[in-house]
Amino acid sequence: MTALVYAAVGQAGASGYIAIMGLAGVRPLAMKTTALSLNLLVAVIGTALFLRAGRLSWRNVWPFAILGFPFSMLGGALHLPEGVYFPLVGVVLILSAFQMARTALSGLVW
Repeated sequence: MTALVYAAVGQAGASGYIAIMGLAGVRPLAMKTTALSLNLLVAVIGTALFLRAGRLSWRNVWPFAILGFPFSMLGGALHLPEGVYFPLVGVVLILSAFQMARTALSGLVW
């Protein structure tokens, strides 16, 4: 369900997967690997569908595709202690939620 909701707006859903796994008590290493795999799968499917529908051009995609891989690998190679990892992920998820809410509310006409 998380992938469907995120994919509907052109996102891959890593923050949603991480939040769910964090609440379920999944270990950080498993969270990183699983979230990266799911994110990659949903991003590839979404990108292919957007390209096929003509809503996206390869010219706009390729820089993100090329730069995303090495930085994802770098992030996956970092191993933080749980006492640092969980608070850091919590802050990032809260900031992401505020940004998504701000973006959603800015489109509303009051």
